[in-house]
Amino acid sequence: MQVEHVSDLQGRRAILFIDADVSCEAPCHFSEISAAQDNSYTSHAMTPFALLHTYWQVYGEDAPRSYLLRLRGYGFELGDDLSEEASANLEVASVVVHEWLRKV
Repeated sequence: MQVEHVSDLQGRRAILFIDADVSCEAPCHFSEISAAQDNSYTSHAMTPFALLHTYWQVYGEDAPRSYLLRLRGYGFELGDDLSEEASANLEVASVVVHEWLRKV
């Protein structure tokens, strides 16, 4: 994400960030997150935490409630197909997102 994305957060009921991640447990991890200044703060590739922090700096208020869905990924080489394991994780994550959408 880039700093310009901060304006995309305005006026939302809730925000869901989704990221493929080799370090989370399979199939996925879903959590509510909050603003935090981190090492990506001045980078062109910001974390969701840093973007929420920037929102607070720009608008002087907390961003809408925000969540992070991390999907366990396995291979990220350009041109690779989605692995069977990652595909199964994606199916579980889809159920998690649909359940979350019913609540917000």
